[in-house]
Amino acid sequence: MYIAEGLGHGFISLEDHSTVIYLCSTGYNPAAEHEIDPFDQDLGIQWGLTREAALLSAKDGAAPSLAQARDNGLLPDYSQCKRHYDSLR
Repeated sequence: MYIAEGLGHGFISLEDHSTVIYLCSTGYNPAAEHEIDPFDQDLGIQWGLTREAALLSAKDGAAPSLAQARDNGLLPDYSQCKRHYDSLR
C-alpha cells in the first residue's frame, strides 16, 4: 500500500504476529509528526475493538482528539501543506 507523504494514516492488524514495515522519504523528524487519538468519536472510525483492547504506542495512547489538536494549533494548515508539497516537486 502506498500512502503519500503528509497524509494521516492508521491501521489495525487482523492477525496475530503481523508485521508492518514502512519506508520514509526523509529521516525521522518528530517535530513534523501530528498524532490524533485513533478512538476519537469525531473521526468515526469503526476499528472493531475497544480502546482498552487495542495495543497502542505510548505516543498514540496520549494523542489528543482532533478538536483538541485543532484548538491547540497542533495541526498543519493549508499553506504549510502546500509549501511542503511544492518543495517535493
